[in-house]
Amino acid sequence: MSVIKQIALSICVTIVIVSIVSVLAPIGRMQKIFKYFISLFFITVVLMPFTQIKNINLLDFDYIQNEYQTQNYTQSINEQTLTLTNKMLKDKINILIENNDALAENIELYIHTDDENNIYISDLIITLDEKFKTKEQKLSSVIESEVGAKAKFTYR
Repeated sequence: MSVIKQIALSICVTIVIVSIVSVLAPIGRMQKIFKYFISLFFITVVLMPFTQIKNINLLDFDYIQNEYQTQNYTQSINEQTLTLTNKMLKDKINILIENNDALAENIELYIHTDDENNIYISDLIITLDEKFKTKEQKLSSVIESEVGAKAKFTYR
């Protein structure tokens, strides 16, 4: 709305200036040339705001669209971060298990984020073969110290 007020004000001021200058214009041969330049000046002042209208955002749709895209990007980044973190933690846990001479049949890792985008492990379930049951205590302490989560073990 302020843009429209500025355009109207500049046109009004231009009309007043052109009127005053027209009264002071010379009479005779120079009068036609003088009036031509005054008319050219008036038309230029009237059309000038319309040449700059591409820079005016009356309804700032770009901001709304950018805000929506930012939310989508943020959500996508958070999902990708959780997926990659889950995969990397599973790989790390698998390596820790293998370093202790055991093999995991399955690793179920449930992670989540809080409001501040901190990642937490909510549940860790490791399925081992029955023959590795004796290594549960050692594996549990190694995994807890390295990953920071208490593992629950199941056997087949």
